[in-house]
Amino acid sequence: MLISNGIAFLVVGWFLDDYMGAFFLACWTRLFLLHHFTWFINSLAHTWGDRPFCQEQSAVNNYILALLTFGEGYHNYHHTFCNDYRNGIRWFHFDPTKWLIWTLSKCGLTKELKRMDSYTIQKRMVLERKRLLLGRVCNLWYVKKDELEKLVRELAEKLVVEFAEFNQLRVNYRLARKEGREPDQLKFFKQKLSILRKNLKSNWRLWKQLSRHILKLKPFESFPCPI
Repeated sequence: MLISNGIAFLVVGWFLDDYMGAFFLACWTRLFLLHHFTWFINSLAHTWGDRPFCQEQSAVNNYILALLTFGEGYHNYHHTFCNDYRNGIRWFHFDPTKWLIWTLSKCGLTKELKRMDSYTIQKRMVLERKRLLLGRVCNLWYVKKDELEKLVRELAEKLVVEFAEFNQLRVNYRLARKEGREPDQLKFFKQKLSILRKNLKSNWRLWKQLSRHILKLKPFESFPCPI
């Protein structure tokens, strides 16, 4: 720690030709920013953002905070699936710790990395959004609530079933390839996967449109509504 901080101080001082300025910039200013960015995890990462995986958690997802907290901005996911070694589940999510752990696994320095399966994640997202939408619809007096509630429930159930079918079929396809099944069987799996993928994309697009529509509606009055 002393050596690395000393090197940072000397490099900045040499670059700026001002060792007194480097003392405040490379040491105290850096520590000030580092501590504040780190503790954003326990403050802003529980304040500003969305909660796609668990509405009951105060932790939120915020991709801007991910840039400031070394990937911890995907905090709602971390609190919901805390046994997953990742914070950002997409490959493009800024999460240096995830990339480091994955790289170390390729070098044999880490092993048995725990990842939540995609079906569980997708199902959780749908069910949490369903709960949010039904709560919003319940507080609307100027729309046909019964029709909206029915649409939300039916589409959510359809997505959950399709996610389960798609993930199971993908597992079966990988197993068939590993066992060296006949080309016709593999072709059948691929065709069915393609059809299911198209249906999922279509229904997911409808789900997002329905979500945006309901969330834009303004409640006339807030009151407790059991779901």
